[in-house]
Amino acid sequence: MLKTLSRVSSSLAALLGEPRSNIDTNAQLQQIQATMLNTANECTGQGNATFWSTRVREDISRACDIQTLWYLRSDLLRILSDHCGEQAGRKKLDEITEMFRGNIPKDQMPGSRRIGR
Repeated sequence: MLKTLSRVSSSLAALLGEPRSNIDTNAQLQQIQATMLNTANECTGQGNATFWSTRVREDISRACDIQTLWYLRSDLLRILSDHCGEQAGRKKLDEITEMFRGNIPKDQMPGSRRIGR
């Protein structure tokens, strides 16, 4: 219950905070989208495309907001892990995740991970 209230208050604070212009948001959306697509293409290449990776690329291409791209990260991690290995996939995804900072509520951003699991 406390976690839910925290998310609601964070979302309201984000709405009441300084509004971002649509131009800034669209530019960031396009930058994140292009990075996600380039990362997927680098790892899988066109010759190794599977139905799953093709579908993920299409979903990323069609995403019309940053929140949708945020949720597509898990799908991207799956294809990166299949083609590059989980550790390399997570490293690439961590770089992409940082691009979302300031665009989604802070409580949705992952905390710092302990190194050397």
